[in-house]
Parts: sequence; structure tokens; C-alpha cells
Amino acid sequence: LRPVDVKLTRASVQVQPFEVRALGGALAVDALDYGHGRLSTRGNFQAFPLVRLIELVDRNAPLRGTLRLSGRWNLATTPQLRGNLSVARESGDLLVGAAKPFDLGIRSFAASADIDPGKVEFRASAELALARAAASGRIGALENAEPIPYAAASPLEFTASIDVARLAPFATFIDTAMILRGQASARLQGGGTLGEPKITGRVNAANVGVLLPAEGVNLTDGTLSAVLTPQDIRIEQLSIRGGEGVLTAHGTLSRAGYDRASLDWRAERFTALARPDRRLIVSGQGNASLQEKRLSMTGRARVIEGEFALAESSLAVLSSDVVVVG
Repeated sequence: LRPVDVKLTRASVQVQPFEVRALGGALAVDALDYGHGRLSTRGNFQAFPLVRLIELVDRNAPLRGTLRLSGRWNLATTPQLRGNLSVARESGDLLVGAAKPFDLGIRSFAASADIDPGKVEFRASAELALARAAASGRIGALENAEPIPYAAASPLEFTASIDVARLAPFATFIDTAMILRGQASARLQGGGTLGEPKITGRVNAANVGVLLPAEGVNLTDGTLSAVLTPQDIRIEQLSIRGGEGVLTAHGTLSRAGYDRASLDWRAERFTALARPDRRLIVSGQGNASLQEKRLSMTGRARVIEGEFALAESSLAVLSSDVVVVG
């Protein structure tokens, strides 16, 4: 940081352009003026490390990586806030997750906002190794809240799309040794306020597979079609194959506390377990419901085929040709 020229009067402050280099990045302030209750500033930053900046605020944040961001801004209060700002990936990647971190594989990221006295219009997009996402929307200004008329009560509206090409990496967030397969997508709309956003839309998944080799679970060809309404999550269709059979379900999950749900299910020669010493094929139908943190199940199920081989002892047994001396 070189010496910075500052001009002071009784009613104004004018800072001459300056540049700061730190953490391997650079911050250039082209304009910074304040006078008569109005502020204007313009500049850009290059290759700043996101994780290092976050660690200055929270050293326990569950983020690691080398992601560096660049961007620019041009803002003024006239007295209403107006201007624009943008940020984009310069280089690097992020690792997420505490116990089993994995690379997001960030290929591109960009976000921008245009600010007018009555609204902020924003856009964002990201492309990762396993997914891509895009969003755009508007934040409304609050009346009589100058110079920055935006807060939790500001009205919000947006649309977003998310496409996940591979579900496999998300298995790292589950403690059980699981193999997860498939793709998923979401088309969402948002409303409400910044403090209480209301998100609705549709979520779909296809070619879903869930494998628990140690338990003999091998489910394939799964599909999901669900709708998010302001009140609940409606599962229109859930289907997954087990062996030559299939399990289907539909129902609702309340979004108010996520403590109420009802799911109707039907199984047709569904292979739930397929291990040499543990095999279970069932048919039937019923309902599973959650009410006030209590799970209840009703219906009928018939075992088509079942086999459970129980070992006489869980302790290790010596081979017959082993001789113990002494």
C-alpha cells in the first residue's frame, strides 16, 4: 500500500485513486468521494482468495480450496443508491464437507447486479464438474429507507434452474458406506421477502441407484417427480426397482417444520435385500405417516421369498487344522 492522497473540506472527503496488493490479489479504488451526505465509489479487484477472506471472519468455516475471484463495482448514493457490481471466478476450486471433503470442480462462476432507486436486478450462473445452475431476479426497494433501501423486508422474486449430472459425490455426506447414482434437476421460482423467501417449483430425478453392498441393498432405475408448493412438498411419483420388482410411492411432506408427512406405497415382488445370507422379496401396499414426531405405518405386506442365515457365534472360529499348544 502506497501513500494515499486525501482531500478534506468541511463538507466533503475526496480520496485519490489507490491500489492495495494482499493475499496474492489486488484491489484498485478508482474513485471514493463523499460530500453533502452522498457517496460515490468505483473500482475493481483481481484474484482475491475467497477462502482466505472467509477465514478472516470465521476460521471454522467448512470450506477449503484455491478459488480466486475478480470483480468490479460502480456505486453512488444520489441520494438513492444506484450503480452496478459484478464478481466472477478467476481461477481455482473449492472443497466442501468437513469429514469427507470433495472438489466442486468449479469451471465458471459469475454474478452481477444492477441497482436502481426502486430495485436491484441480479443474475448468477455457475458450471461445476457435476452440475450447473443459473438464477435471475429482482429485489424491491423499501419506501422511505434511503440511502440504502434494502433489508429483510424487501420484496423478492426470482427464477432458478439446477441440473445435477451425477449424484454420486453427495454420498460423501452420508455416514453409511453407500454408492449413489443418477441425475437430478430443479426448476424453481421464488417470492416473499429477503428475510422470508418463498420457494416453489418442480424437482425431478432419473436413473437413481442406491447401493449398500454390506447390507445387500441394490436399488436401481429410480425416478422422482415432486412439486414444491408454499405449504408442502408433493411427491407425485416415486419409483425404484429392486431385483425384478418395483416399489412406488406418492404423498406429501409439510414444509412448516417438516414434522408432518403422509406417503402411500406399493411394492410388487420388490427385492429389499439380496445378500447370499440375507434375502427378502416382498409385495404389499400401505401408508407411512409422520405426525407430531411420531411415525406410524399401516397396510399389508407379504413375503414372497425370504432367507436369513444367522451365525451361531459372532466370534472368530479357528480352522480345524489349527493346533493350540499349551
